[in-house]
Amino acid sequence: NTMYLSELQMATKNTYKGFDFDNIWKLDGNIGYPYPILRNVEHKEFEGDGEYAGGKGTAYDPYIIKNEKQLKNITKNMGAHYELANDIELDGSKDWEPIGTTPYENFHGSFDGKGHVISNVQIDRKTDKVEAVGLFGYSAGLIKRIGVINGSVKLTVTCAEDITNMNGYAGGIVGYNGGVILMSYNGNKVAAIQAEGCRRNRRIF
Repeated sequence: NTMYLSELQMATKNTYKGFDFDNIWKLDGNIGYPYPILRNVEHKEFEGDGEYAGGKGTAYDPYIIKNEKQLKNITKNMGAHYELANDIELDGSKDWEPIGTTPYENFHGSFDGKGHVISNVQIDRKTDKVEAVGLFGYSAGLIKRIGVINGSVKLTVTCAEDITNMNGYAGGIVGYNGGVILMSYNGNKVAAIQAEGCRRNRRIF
């Protein structure tokens, strides 16, 4: 015989007659799985095996981001809507590639950090081009309720003899912002440096 249960019934101990919830089984909705699981097995919150942990990228159903890989996947759709589900600590062993690397390939969607933080953004870059670096490079979108901490963003602009006016932009959250940032904060070290010997009319921001 087949018994059909509602989600509420499946998440209730009384449904599982004969289950030993004191020694063998447990119900722990905190890991994102509200049904019986074995006690002596390590369980991790489901992070999603696709490009994102959920959502459709719309304003009403944004893509859900839970890890560094999914954060990087923002570059695949710069005009979509995103929401952070938890704090994220980046690997930090390689330079972070900013989201939005040119004014024409900028981030122009929305990103809601939901009060979480992204830590360990590491960037140490030298360039002879106009460049913007940060968690986001160039943004024309909406970024809100996000903090960045325990990271370092450094941009050194070197000389290029055929360019008479060189700008470099560095920021913790956004290097060059043409959009809106709300209720967010930067706790990263940020520096934009002009290399010695460059002409004085090259500006660093």
